[in-house]
Amino acid sequence: MPKEIDSIPVARPSFDGSELMGIRAVLESGWVAQGPEVERFEKLIALREGARFGVAASSCTAALQLAIRALGVGKGHDVIVPAFTFIATANAVVSEGATPIFADVDEETFTLSISALKNTVLSYELREGALINPATGNALRLIIPVHLFGLCADIPAVNAIALKAGLLVLEDAACAIGARIGEKGQGTFANPSCLSFHPRKSITTGEGGMVLTDDEALAESMRSLRSHGAEVSGYERHTKKDYGLLMPEFNGHGYNFRMTDVQAAMGIAQAARLDSFIAERRKLAEYYSSLLEDIGYLKIPHAPPGYLHTYQSYVCRVDEKAAGGLAQAHQLRNNVMLALAKRNISTRAGTHALHNTGYYKRLYSLRESDFPAADRCEKLSIALPLFVGMTRAQQELVAKELATAFKNLS
Repeated sequence: MPKEIDSIPVARPSFDGSELMGIRAVLESGWVAQGPEVERFEKLIALREGARFGVAASSCTAALQLAIRALGVGKGHDVIVPAFTFIATANAVVSEGATPIFADVDEETFTLSISALKNTVLSYELREGALINPATGNALRLIIPVHLFGLCADIPAVNAIALKAGLLVLEDAACAIGARIGEKGQGTFANPSCLSFHPRKSITTGEGGMVLTDDEALAESMRSLRSHGAEVSGYERHTKKDYGLLMPEFNGHGYNFRMTDVQAAMGIAQAARLDSFIAERRKLAEYYSSLLEDIGYLKIPHAPPGYLHTYQSYVCRVDEKAAGGLAQAHQLRNNVMLALAKRNISTRAGTHALHNTGYYKRLYSLRESDFPAADRCEKLSIALPLFVGMTRAQQELVAKELATAFKNLS
């Protein structure tokens, strides 16, 4: 029997004690629901990312729903979504009554293919100033590009297409706080963008999300929507004499999508280390790439020139040609992941090809071949362990075991 090695997780949040101090202060204050710490966190993240306003939510999925609703997108509308992304992107669209229209992705970057986006838009018919789906009669209203694994989608190209077609853009930046194209960061491309603070992301609040926007009216709308449609928040009613004696006005339907001050206190502490977290992740990714570049069956992550990748995940692909075809490469990927698991090294597939998931496959009668690039990305991708505090020895062990698995299984 081979000697057991220490377990290496695919991801792990990093805490230094400041989170506990912030949470303790909130508990001692007696105000643990959405309140002053949430407001501080919103302003901190918005300033860090270059946006005027931040609207915190209970998750990134909730943030997406708030933004979709506030943008006026719903029943009778189509929304273009990459076919390779976490299922929450499409679920948020469906939850607001709209219809996700999948578009294929670029296999090198895992992000929305600009040519696929153009072709999808061109499949609509222009009727009385609106782009109409000839099969359903729905109007195309929104594009949701996803900044996947810490790499921005080609937002300048997406924006250009949207402007010409009269469409809205909402950036799903769940994985990409701190990511940039040139000097412009996600959240500064004139679109609302949605962040996640799940434990696998660069900073965490346990669960939580946020919408960044420069549009004050949009921000105010989302603040009301996240609190059941209330005109003022519970904290405002608690602290301002003019509000405290009266019940809030509810002039529209809303949700309970609020973040708590307990979560925000953790986020504030984490945000203070965000730049160092990103710098460390990039160094870890650089070292991985140097260790893995000679494994013939593996394609390491790619970032286009001028793009700053934050490496929320380090996602490689098995080389289909080297393995002798898609079926063989998919089986090889699965066998390698299993071999690493037996050595206590955790890996994951990159994410989902949405058209292959049971729900969307049944709902829209989709086939694997409908979005071939997304299908290959799902079947061939492998996320390796990467987290703040990971040692070079751990990375070297992952690389060694990976090389051994490919050699023994190919």
